[in-house]
Amino acid sequence: MRFSLLFLPLTLLVLLSDAHAQSVVTIPAQTVTIPSQTATVSGQSVTYGARTISLGAQTITMSNTTSTPPVTTPPPASNTPAAGTFWVYHNGTFAWPGDYSWNASINYKDSAGGAPAIGVNITGSYGGWQPFAFKTGGTPFDTRPYKYLVYCTMPTIASQSHGTGFDADNDVADGVPANGGLIAGPGLTKYGPVPAANTWGCYKVPLSDFKFNNPMILKFSVTDGTGKVPNKFYVKDVGFSP
Repeated sequence: MRFSLLFLPLTLLVLLSDAHAQSVVTIPAQTVTIPSQTATVSGQSVTYGARTISLGAQTITMSNTTSTPPVTTPPPASNTPAAGTFWVYHNGTFAWPGDYSWNASINYKDSAGGAPAIGVNITGSYGGWQPFAFKTGGTPFDTRPYKYLVYCTMPTIASQSHGTGFDADNDVADGVPANGGLIAGPGLTKYGPVPAANTWGCYKVPLSDFKFNNPMILKFSVTDGTGKVPNKFYVKDVGFSP
């Protein structure tokens, strides 16, 4: 029967150079004493006498390595709507009954960048598209199951800007326009990218930013903030996201 008795306290002197060079570890000569011990084996007491072991000096050369923990990069922020989004307009289909747009002509069968889109032709200063959720006697749209208003726009001019606001039943302004009314524009990236001519940009606006007085809404708007006439921009993927 064999016992392994290891009592080897070693003092290591480590001389480190730069992270990619070699290190020399020196183990000095020393004497290790294993004291007398008694063990019980199969009911019998066995005594092992004290032993002294001499260890010669040893030098070990090894390469240093620097372990760098992996860097975890968070995924980029996404404006992609979550499952359960209610689409007001998506893939060429307009789900609400109509619009109260002003200073603009609206084409629901337009396209831009190879995608079905709403064409908003601005015919007067600061015109806009304003879809409504119900007709007289109908049911207001309940925003409470949702957290965001989402939409994408494609301008046709430089320095385009857009504003958005909501109205409750009877054309009563509901809450306040988010971010002072400006959702997108030069230098503004709070809700999405800075608008660029002939490029789609998607925006995700927390409904809490509108500070609704009444969560049951009648309509909202996507407006032109440049005041330029004529002007045209496109809208797609409009909805309410949880």
